[in-house]
Amino acid sequence: MFKSLKRALILAILFNLVFSFNVLATVNYITDVNLFDLYDGRAKLSWRTQEATQARVYWGEDPNNLSGYYSYQNFDYNHTINIYGLQKNLTYYFKIVVVNSYGGVTESFLQTFSTKNMVDTILPVFTEASVVQITNDAAALYWQTNEETKMEIFYGVRDYDLNKRIGDGNFKKQHEAFLYKLDVDQLYYIKIVAEDRGGNKQYKFLRFRTRGYVAKNEELKIENIQPTAFATALIQPTSVTLKWETNLVAKSKVHYGLESGRYDKHIEACQTRRCLEHQVTLNGLEPNTIYYYKIEAYDSLYNKRIETRELTFMTSVYSEPAPQVLGVQTASEYEDADNDKLSDAYEYRIGTNPFSWDSDGDGYDDGNEMRHGWDPNVPGSTLDTKLQASNYYMPKREYSYRVAQDRELRNYVNRRLGSVQVSAQNWRTLSDAYIYGGYPAEAIVQAIRFGGQTVHPTISWSQWRNSNQYQSYINK
Repeated sequence: MFKSLKRALILAILFNLVFSFNVLATVNYITDVNLFDLYDGRAKLSWRTQEATQARVYWGEDPNNLSGYYSYQNFDYNHTINIYGLQKNLTYYFKIVVVNSYGGVTESFLQTFSTKNMVDTILPVFTEASVVQITNDAAALYWQTNEETKMEIFYGVRDYDLNKRIGDGNFKKQHEAFLYKLDVDQLYYIKIVAEDRGGNKQYKFLRFRTRGYVAKNEELKIENIQPTAFATALIQPTSVTLKWETNLVAKSKVHYGLESGRYDKHIEACQTRRCLEHQVTLNGLEPNTIYYYKIEAYDSLYNKRIETRELTFMTSVYSEPAPQVLGVQTASEYEDADNDKLSDAYEYRIGTNPFSWDSDGDGYDDGNEMRHGWDPNVPGSTLDTKLQASNYYMPKREYSYRVAQDRELRNYVNRRLGSVQVSAQNWRTLSDAYIYGGYPAEAIVQAIRFGGQTVHPTISWSQWRNSNQYQSYINK
């Protein structure tokens, strides 16, 4: 009896395990997939599943990049979603992913649909339109529409007789056009026709007067290149922003590299339209490094091209956030809790106890010892208890604090320079400069690189940073 009951329990447990597994791994057959009501850039997609599921639908023009995404949050057997933003005469790809209440996931095969026969009754919209540049015999136009359109331009000197025309049959959202052989000092009227893939047309009217001294014989120029010297806003340790202007609207690019005459990297500025003011940011650069570059302007108004001579810039020194001093607290510059004539904030900075008027317990208050050149953290009245020049005349810090600061500095130097070899004596000088002298970690790095030029062993950083020697080497 007992064995039969035990066998039954085992079978029941196994059955439940198998049943649970099957529920979790159930294949949710996705059926009756249907796309309908395809018009005005939208469509409805419906399907059925064998059990109640949630769903996600991914779609796009590229089968390898289904960038569109819709989520169906309710657990249902019948599903319907709306897809928006479709363009006419394109093929779209989509995939349905369903999830049951146990987390079991099933994906449909990649499927397609075409918008070739989609009815489109919505007019395109001009989101921007302007005359970018006017010369005495030409004009550059730019406009943008909310959907892909082809363009046609009618223009003339009378608004009721636009007798000249140019066109472009390519469908795109951003458009540029040049008008040439215009009369000098003449008012022109323009009608831009934007037609979408459904044949819907929208119109934009502009006008301008030819003027100025620039004409087709004008040379293309690259001017006002920045930065010309170190500029914090434009130059960073691993990136630099370059700016320049051209006298004619043009495309442009920067060719740059680490060696003179060899430019192995290239980046375009004004990628979506021609510009008069150009800007590009170069990323992934090495800190404290000279780069060589040229600027190329091309495909301009009047179809001109020019290239600058070789130029250089230097990235700034590594600007990792300053290492945080362990154990530092904040306090007021106006409070003096222990009445020793040193503010609480100042005592935190120099390492004395802001709540004890006599930090070293030798009977003299901290403020009095500091004023007379004695170390308020070292008891006694011998030469060893005087404030030391090697410590920049600052109180001696606790051993644990010095070890922590030394470790922070060593880690910073290793990140910047790798595992460099510095003698124990020289490292002690550099470490003391960091702990007591107020020297930033980057000044220590430059001192190692250039034989100590950016660190003075007895003059604090607040004074030494103004010296010619420091200024000459800190940004090399």
